[in-house]
Amino acid sequence: MSSSGDEHKDYEGFAVLQHDTVCYIQDEAAIPKGWILLDNQSTVDMFSNEKLMTIISDAKRSLVLFWNAGKAIVTKKVDLKRYGTVWFHAEGIANILCLMCRKVTK
Repeated sequence: MSSSGDEHKDYEGFAVLQHDTVCYIQDEAAIPKGWILLDNQSTVDMFSNEKLMTIISDAKRSLVLFWNAGKAIVTKKVDLKRYGTVWFHAEGIANILCLMCRKVTK
């Protein structure tokens, strides 16, 4: 490690990887917008970072989403490259892939 610390000047937070668990601590209570979380408790794939998307379009039906911040009506879907279509909510706090939402085929 450099004694000057210049190589880490843009680093904001603390991350630990231990036994396949990631712990991340930063000054603000937020999940980094570039992270994609794999969630085994989610019932839908939901993204909030449009920089990860290829096409944003209106959904044929809306999704009523209940979460820790209340209730949201989601009306957009997006194409996630090499994955497929996911719901899009710009005010969301995370990009979430539901582990149970996709069937794995061989």
